[in-house]
Amino acid sequence: MNSRKLGSICVALAAWVFVPTEVIAQPRYTAPTISGYLNNTYTFGISGAFVNSDTDFRNVGSSNGTTGAICADGTVNFWDTALRYAGEFSGIRIAAAASACQGFGTASEQVGGFEGKTTLGTLFTGGVRIIVPVNLNGFMMMPSAGVGWGIGNVKIEAAPFESDRSWRSGPYFELGVAFPLSNWTGGTTPTTGGAANERIWGAGTTQNINAAATELYLNYKRWDAGDQTLDGGARTDTVFNLYTAGVRAKF
Repeated sequence: MNSRKLGSICVALAAWVFVPTEVIAQPRYTAPTISGYLNNTYTFGISGAFVNSDTDFRNVGSSNGTTGAICADGTVNFWDTALRYAGEFSGIRIAAAASACQGFGTASEQVGGFEGKTTLGTLFTGGVRIIVPVNLNGFMMMPSAGVGWGIGNVKIEAAPFESDRSWRSGPYFELGVAFPLSNWTGGTTPTTGGAANERIWGAGTTQNINAAATELYLNYKRWDAGDQTLDGGARTDTVFNLYTAGVRAKF
């Protein structure tokens, strides 16, 4: 290799090492928030419920009563890509919802010549929930509606004559509403540097604010447990109405 070619190579290497090159930063997609609401994919909640049962003893009468339950529920958004808001079509979130409840207590009422008793044990439900963000002059709320299927352990008694405990299944529908805790604790915008307790809300679905990742929620669920035949041959039909209140965290 002659000295002229070696010199050219050295000059090229020096230019590559010492001359700064321009680095073009690639934009990074950041999921938006929804009207003061963290746009996360998963939720998990714990709640208490009043359970109103209505058991129809065919051709005799019905027994009504109220007991209690402890429930856990969760959701996961259907829609989650960088090209769309997670779980959202034009401001409407669509999510899969599931819950597990453990009932306690027995509802009892006199029916004819016997005591009609209804006990809800464990109840599992799963279905689809539609959630609509609503901003009422800075107060955020999330009404929802859903449908699905439930499987539960139910005991029906025509005491003291006959009874049956078995797993029942049937459809449910639900209505609910959730309120972010940021409605009361407030939030700040990283772009404006607002005070810690200053409530700053935007309109639409792409505002950039800090919001609480916790919400309070209320829910009504009506589950049809279907027909149930007691060990003495009596036929019954039971519907459960669950009135739930709880706290839900977002991940």
